[in-house]
Amino acid sequence: SNFTYKIFGINEFAARFFPALFALVAILGVYLLGMEFFSARTAFLAAIFLLMVPQFIVLARSNMMDIFLMAFSVWGAYFFVKYLLFGE
Repeated sequence: SNFTYKIFGINEFAARFFPALFALVAILGVYLLGMEFFSARTAFLAAIFLLMVPQFIVLARSNMMDIFLMAFSVWGAYFFVKYLLFGE
């Protein structure tokens, strides 16, 4: 938050910038993970359903570490699946 405070000033936008950014990163990860197992339609619906979960919205708007952990966990699962399926 100190980094964003220096860029945007001390305000609500600066406090919520990184949690919102990592929420978008998590949604992208869910979409890509869905693409690995299912179709583009199913992956899109999974990403939309994640957006509709109330706890996800709360975490995306708060300045807690949970959304960061979720984003890294989703991307860790994505790369694990990519490695297991394709050896890339």
